[in-house]
Amino acid sequence: DITQDFPPVPPRNLLSIKINAKGLLLVKREKTKIGELRDLAKEFITNPMKRSDLPSSPNKAVISLQNDRGTPYQAYLSVYNEIKGAYNEVWSERSLQQYQKPYADLSVTQQRIIRKQWPQIISEAEPTAFGE
Repeated sequence: DITQDFPPVPPRNLLSIKINAKGLLLVKREKTKIGELRDLAKEFITNPMKRSDLPSSPNKAVISLQNDRGTPYQAYLSVYNEIKGAYNEVWSERSLQQYQKPYADLSVTQQRIIRKQWPQIISEAEPTAFGE
């Protein structure tokens, strides 16, 4: 059974994002505006307040993205770009803290260290038929 190879992700470690056919977002089952997504993702990844409902470590943070078959491509792309933007900002902030220089100015080795400490884990599920 293949599911034995992939143990379930504890709810605190999973940020579930769904996009319906109208391009509307649900983040952890709550309606969310695209403009709020990057900050929500950053808070989820970093858990600065050490909340018990968010990952205890950034390497446990999994962002799950699922869209409806009818989701407009631009809506999907906007959501994906916000998630990527959240990771880029986290890496930038960590780079400044750890190396006192922007992420883009780090050596390849230093960038790998940052990405290992703050891994980008995005799970994309097969599109479904959520409806509207």
